[in-house]
Amino acid sequence: MSVDMNLHEPKGERGYIPISDHGLIGNLRTAALVSIDGSIESYCVPNFDSPSIFARILDKDKGGHFSITPTIPFTTKQSYLPSSNVLQTKFLNERGVATVTDNQVATQRALFLLGWTPPNHKYPDAAARPSEARAQELGVPFDKLVLGASTLRAPDDPLLTRKLVQELLETTNQYWNAWIRRSTYQGSWKEAVHRSALALKLLIYEPTGAVVASPTFSLPEYIGGTRNWDYRASWIRDSSFTLYALIRLGFTYEANAYMDFIFERIKDRNPDGSLNIMYTIHGEKIFPEEELTHLDGHQGSRPVRIGNGAIDHIQLDIYGELMDCIYLGQKFGKPLGYDTWVSVRELVDYVLKVYNDPDLYVYQLHLVPGMYWTKNLLYFTFINLGGAREQEAFHVFQGLRLADKRSLPCPRRNQWLEARDDLYEQIMHKAWNAEKGFFGQSYEDKHVLDSSLMIMPLVFFSTPADPRFLGTLKQILKTPDRGGLTSNGLVYRYDVTKSDDGVGGEEGTFCLCTLWCIEALARAGEYEKPMLAKAIAMFEDFLQYTNHLGLCTEEISEAGDGLGNAVQGFTHVTLISAAYNLSRMQKKFRI
Repeated sequence: MSVDMNLHEPKGERGYIPISDHGLIGNLRTAALVSIDGSIESYCVPNFDSPSIFARILDKDKGGHFSITPTIPFTTKQSYLPSSNVLQTKFLNERGVATVTDNQVATQRALFLLGWTPPNHKYPDAAARPSEARAQELGVPFDKLVLGASTLRAPDDPLLTRKLVQELLETTNQYWNAWIRRSTYQGSWKEAVHRSALALKLLIYEPTGAVVASPTFSLPEYIGGTRNWDYRASWIRDSSFTLYALIRLGFTYEANAYMDFIFERIKDRNPDGSLNIMYTIHGEKIFPEEELTHLDGHQGSRPVRIGNGAIDHIQLDIYGELMDCIYLGQKFGKPLGYDTWVSVRELVDYVLKVYNDPDLYVYQLHLVPGMYWTKNLLYFTFINLGGAREQEAFHVFQGLRLADKRSLPCPRRNQWLEARDDLYEQIMHKAWNAEKGFFGQSYEDKHVLDSSLMIMPLVFFSTPADPRFLGTLKQILKTPDRGGLTSNGLVYRYDVTKSDDGVGGEEGTFCLCTLWCIEALARAGEYEKPMLAKAIAMFEDFLQYTNHLGLCTEEISEAGDGLGNAVQGFTHVTLISAAYNLSRMQKKFRI
């Protein structure tokens, strides 16, 4: 007799649903997680970084939720409507099927539905509270009274009638359908790429153009562990890869809006000329970190944190990421104005002053400052690098490229060139472990591998055929027991037993690093064909770790379960990038 593992028994208490067993809905201001059994488990109002009103995913007893659940045993199926972020959950029983449709209206007219506070309008009684009794008193049918009452109310505060709700559902679905049709992507794995694009769109805060790393906070990187962070902010480090993904798919409106957000941050630099590593979705520099001691954490993973204390960390790699973003923006988006170029030029000069200073990991960890050179040009602050020596070299290089491409004045060109060459030589001499045959995590810890090094050919610091890079890549692809970082085709950031990141505890394999590794393999495959075949196999295997809706978490456990904040923007961005470049290589070699 077979047993249905998806069978739900209705009862007063329910335990935790796995992190990856959730869908996401949103309205470009905030977003909500919907569990596979149809419950709103995480939801902040009215914005991504607002307080939560539902947080059962962080405390099954006290977190709060909203759900519509059958009173008899049932199984569920959950899916998005085609080419849409409208989510449907079907409840199945031998006696019948019921469907719950969840969405947040993405049109300005009805943002009040979920995640928007309606204005405090004052109306006549008939408009404010139409009722059956009032209809009889006036001698009109109730439906007509409701219709008439709606015409008396403000357009942004209508009465919710069945007809209006249906109209909003149809309008929202049409919005998502029309948006994804703008995609210009024609490569392989189109369904996965478009689902990633739709997920990325849900992470955009439309009023400012900012992109949050994730709409959730404090979901653990290891069940029962302490690596629980708030990702409801926008990281400078994520900028170039986010922009690259949007541009490659043809979403120039979102790319330009994001660039505008970035340029506003450049204009508002700190007194010493530096930038913060992250900003709130409103562009603010303050995101105080605190612990919510009244919540137990997902499956007892404490502490539950809101805010992020890493916002004022010194992480020099962000400037390379930022310059790459600006260069891409100029190549595919709006041209750069002179005043903005002067600000960019001043940033390059700032980096020239500090590039030999020690700094912290690019992750939001609590470390002793060191010469962490790996550039980890990426999303969120969760890769463990720091000084990003190589990225800084790339930063100066991109500044020079930008000046040359646009014929922009560059008074300190010679100093920039000298710094670029100095940084390159530093990396090759101080970060290279000649005995082991790979690049180390930092100048001090050359024996420690770090998978963010896979970004070297992606930012054109190194060619994918460089023997030093290939040596590093091949070492990372080995299993942990052989000194590598790869397990079951998934890649760890680094070995937490060898690298003291100041936090302690364990973590899963990092989706971002796995996808970086895949893209590095693809580029190396141009010179060693077996590597391209391995990249394709790894990518298709990785897609099987996305959830039932094609959504990605931050990390994956040894058992294949999703870990960390979800939905994770950086994972989806790098998935798009990997698919694009794998498809490009397939076409080139007719695979």
